Amino acid sequence: MSKIKTIILTVLAFSAGFMFTGCNVQYEDTTAERYVNGHAKSASTNAGIKNIIVYIKNTTDSNIYTDVRLTDSNGYFEFPSVPNGSYELTLTDIDGSNNGGEFQNKTTAAAINNCYYECGDILMDLKSNN
Repeated sequence: MSKIKTIILTVLAFSAGFMFTGCNVQYEDTTAERYVNGHAKSASTNAGIKNIIVYIKNTTDSNIYTDVRLTDSNGYFEFPSVPNGSYELTLTDIDGSNNGGEFQNKTTAAAINNCYYECGDILMDLKSNN
């Protein structure tokens, strides 16, 4: 019976932690999985954009963590095992109009503190023809 109470209290403790965090899930355990993900979308059509390079770097010390991903056919990306810290993500269109248009670069920020960070939809504008 004691083990059941311990499990219930543990679940309640984690549930309370989920409700008051700045990110979607936060753990006291510093070995918890931390990742950054998002969805590159066209600002004009709201469609996912494939083949966008997503570059992530720690804004305090780029030696801590830097990585690059390519969005999938629906515009999604994910960086697994991201250490705690402040990050900048830069999205760059590398294939010209082959993915639905030529898009302007986009930069956004993410902060990791023993949690995962969902960037959500990152809207990218088409480059102007000027």
